[in-house]
Amino acid sequence: MVLELRELSVSFDIPEGEVEAVRGVSLSLAGGEILAVVGESGCGKTVMCQSVMKLLPKTAKIRGGRIIACGEDITDYTDRQMRPLRGSVFSMIFQDPMTTLNPTLPIGKRITEAILRHKKVSRDEAENRAEELLDLVGIDDPPRRMGLQPHYFSGGMRQRCILAIALAMNPKILLADEPTTSLDVTVQAHMLDLLRDVRRKTGVGILLISHDLGAVARAADRVAVKTSAGNTGGPASARGRRPKHRPGAGGHRRGRAGGLLGRLHTSADRDVVSASAKGT
Repeated sequence: MVLELRELSVSFDIPEGEVEAVRGVSLSLAGGEILAVVGESGCGKTVMCQSVMKLLPKTAKIRGGRIIACGEDITDYTDRQMRPLRGSVFSMIFQDPMTTLNPTLPIGKRITEAILRHKKVSRDEAENRAEELLDLVGIDDPPRRMGLQPHYFSGGMRQRCILAIALAMNPKILLADEPTTSLDVTVQAHMLDLLRDVRRKTGVGILLISHDLGAVARAADRVAVKTSAGNTGGPASARGRRPKHRPGAGGHRRGRAGGLLGRLHTSADRDVVSASAKGT
């Protein structure tokens, strides 16, 4: 396994007290696998990804559990210890590509600088690698597109550029936080197919966060689903047609603003169900 979360819990300190955003999450991701995590808005999916990357705000704390990456326990790693791992072991795609891209910086330079920062290679080698990555993610005519700023690209092409940046250091784990949210339906399908293609070519393990069960059924090998009223299992396509759980039912108990994502241990509002996303 390239990634394991064991009973991970994350809380935020606020003036009124403590809010538990992620409670008792346990899951595992294998290399070359796409694992989708589906849950209600506000249940802590993004916080979970930020916990793995150690990109949490100062008010957030990991209260319990372990994070195991490529066999190494990184739960207590400091920011300084995490820096060499970001990019080489972990990489992340955010929901809005424009929050990642510098509007004044050409796409090629953005990728090249990331490579030069982490690898001892010449600029020519870094630029060749950047062109290879743009070609890998389906950007036509990479040598010409290298010199263009983000506003020359469509939303789907920007997200492809973000994927190229994320893959620059050959990471073992790719965290994709709703990468298709800002895209139209047709472009969403192309992006999901691209993730599967990249997984096949590079062997990267992908943790895909999504609200769209149709997208999950199209892209994922396995699905981790949180229900607040009990377990639901089986193929994602079947769950989409015959849902057994009413969204929002039974959630946010005990006045907590989060904690809907987790595995069942002692109560019905703690469960992650892993099931095959492919099947009948």
